[in-house]
Order: sequence, then C-alpha cells, then structure tokens
Amino acid sequence: MIIYTTIPTIMAALHRIIHGNITLEHTTSTATSGLLQHYYPIQKYITTPELRLTTELGGFKKPDYTVEKISDGELVKFLYVEVKSLINSNFNDILDQIYDTILNTVDVEGGSFSVFVIAMKGTKIAILHFSSYVSELDINGIPNYKGFTPVNYILTAEQWRSVNPVDLWHAYSDYRNTFNIPGKDLLAQQGVESTTRIPYPHIFDLLETKHHAGYVHELFQKTYGVAGLIPD
Repeated sequence: MIIYTTIPTIMAALHRIIHGNITLEHTTSTATSGLLQHYYPIQKYITTPELRLTTELGGFKKPDYTVEKISDGELVKFLYVEVKSLINSNFNDILDQIYDTILNTVDVEGGSFSVFVIAMKGTKIAILHFSSYVSELDINGIPNYKGFTPVNYILTAEQWRSVNPVDLWHAYSDYRNTFNIPGKDLLAQQGVESTTRIPYPHIFDLLETKHHAGYVHELFQKTYGVAGLIPD
C-alpha cells in the first residue's frame, strides 16, 4: 500500500481545506472520502456514508462513514468515521458525538464490543480503538476516554503482561517492534497534539510530511488488524 501523500487527488483535497474559500464540513469530507477509498479498497471493504445504525429504542444514529469488511462472505462493521469542519469544532466534541453512536450499537449487539474510529477535523486526524470494556482499560492504566484509546498508544511491558496470557509474555518485544512510531515525548516535540480527555499525543496533521504523514500511513495499516488493546 503506497502512502497517501503520493495520491494527487487526496493531496489536492487536503490543500483545498486550508487554502480554499469554503470551510464547511463537506470540504473535509471530500479528503476523508479519498483516504477511505485508498486505504480500504473495494476488493475487501465497502464504505457507506451516513449508514443508519439501529438503536436500542428503535431510532437511528448515522456516523459520517461506516466501513465494513468482508468476513466469511458477510459484511462486518469495523470502523466508524466522524468528520468536522476546519473551524467551530474540536476533537473532544467529535468523540462525544461518535460515542453516542457507538454506545447504541453496543446496547443493540450486547457483550463486549471493539471497533476502530477515525475522527477528522480539517487536515487533522486521530485514529483510535474503541472498546466497551472501559473498566479493564482503567484497571490496567491504559489512557482512554470513554473507551477510546489512540491506535498509536504502545502498551508498556507491565500492561502487556496484565492483558495477555502467560504464554504470550515473551512476545512483548515482537509487539513493540511492530511500531515505527515513537513514544509520547518525541511525538509531542514533533507537534502531534493531545486533548484534555486523552492526554497522549494522537492528533496528526495530514499535511505535515516530515513526520506525521508516515505515522498516519502506519496507523491506517494497523486498522487491518483487530480493534482493541485487550484480547477477547
């Protein structure tokens, strides 16, 4: 999979967010659509704008995009995307909005539930896990907000041992080596942002190509795996 910065249409859409005359949500959504088409090709994935999700009370919630993947001949939801305009919004509000959507899905499906989430505001992007087992995240000291944890968060060795069976403890170094993304201190120095609710750097600028673009490319590819930091 080639990095998104080599795709002229995606880069043009991102630059239009900053330099164009229209700052409305659909301007961001154009770039989002391009990223989703690139990283989730139709051969394995299908993306639906504003797919209605049935709530426990019979109503509907509509994330901006829902991405499904093919599994055993069936389409399975694994990624929700919420998009906001360059101005008049913030990442805390985006997570609150998508939490309401996901919470209703959890109520309908029952049991533990993990998905990936993308929040995009202008040219800034966060890629996160959502897990319904918030208490386990808290017990293990894993930073989260309502079950949202950055995909770029790297478990410590102690956390790895707490959430995995003994026969996998030796695999921590292998897990750690799957990340080409640095820890929080260097990320902060490189301008990766955090929020008051998730005080760990996880908001990347898609137009910052020295560091951020490579990290975002890696994080998109991590969504091809299993959502959630704690094994079922």
